[in-house]
Amino acid sequence: MKFGRVGLAVLMASLAVGPAHAQQRCLQPAERTALHVKVLQSDLMVAALSCRDVPGFDYRGAYNTFMQRHGTGVSRHMATLQGYFRAAYGGQWQNRFDQFSAAIANEASRQSMSSVSFCVESVQVMQWAMQITAESLGSSADMFAQSRGVRSGCHAESARAR
Repeated sequence: MKFGRVGLAVLMASLAVGPAHAQQRCLQPAERTALHVKVLQSDLMVAALSCRDVPGFDYRGAYNTFMQRHGTGVSRHMATLQGYFRAAYGGQWQNRFDQFSAAIANEASRQSMSSVSFCVESVQVMQWAMQITAESLGSSADMFAQSRGVRSGCHAESARAR
C-alpha cells in the first residue's frame, strides 16, 4: 500500500487548519518513529478489518496478537506523538491528533479498497509483523514506513508517495 496524491492532500488538509498561536516545530526522531508506529498499527488494523470476510485471509487473530505483544509499546509511542501535538497545537491538540489519526486510517482503508490483491499482499506484512520484537518495534516501524514511501517531514504531515 502506498499513499497516493489524494492521501497526501487529505493528510496535509487535516493539519493545515489550526490556531494562529500553534507552535510549529519539527518532529524529533522519537516523534517521527511514533508517527511511523501509528502508520504500521493502522495498516495492520485495516488489513484485519478489510480482509476478515475473505476466505483464508482473516487477519484479526494476527492483529490481536500483535497488539497483545506490542500494546504497551504502541501506547508509549502514541503518548510521544500526542506530546508533539500538544506542543505544536496547544489547546487544539486532541482535535488535531484525532483528525490526523483518522486521516491515516482512512487513507489505509482507501488503499485497501483500491487494490483487488490487498488481502493477498497483506499476508507478507502480517507474517513480518509477527516477527517484530518489543525491542525492535520502533526501528521496524521506521523500516515499514520507509518501504511504504511514508514521508514525515518537519511537521506531522505524513504522506505516502505513489
